Amino acid sequence: MNKENIALEKAEKLTDAIFRTAHAYIVLIDDDFVVLKTNYYTLTDTIAALEKKRLGDLLHCSNAMCAPGGCGTGEMCGFCPIRKAIQQTLDTHADFRNLRTSLDIMEEGENRIRIDVSISGSYFPIGGNPGALLTIYDITELTKSKAED
Repeated sequence: MNKENIALEKAEKLTDAIFRTAHAYIVLIDDDFVVLKTNYYTLTDTIAALEKKRLGDLLHCSNAMCAPGGCGTGEMCGFCPIRKAIQQTLDTHADFRNLRTSLDIMEEGENRIRIDVSISGSYFPIGGNPGALLTIYDITELTKSKAED
């Protein structure tokens, strides 16, 4: 094994360790919002899907779940602040930080719940193509406790 392969293997192990131990969802997406790598399944203790998913499909966004084509094809997707921020990052290569918004998600059994999230994103080219690295924090408990104060 040459030095380049050893360095690549070490980098992959480090990346995997970061994704496993982070306390927020980390999601690497391409310019079509397709999830290429994530720790979502580890943090939610669920089985990774075999097929590639777009971000809204992964997060069970209610708009994505109700649209026949999934994430990005729903009537309300054009108004999504998360989609707009990510698309701007992909287009301009400018990062965004701490976008706070609410997200309606579908739980098992088709129950719709609202969660509050804080999302940051960085432009992250993948093999010469546009991509983005996202960090998504569920801040629902924090916003509920602040509202109670």
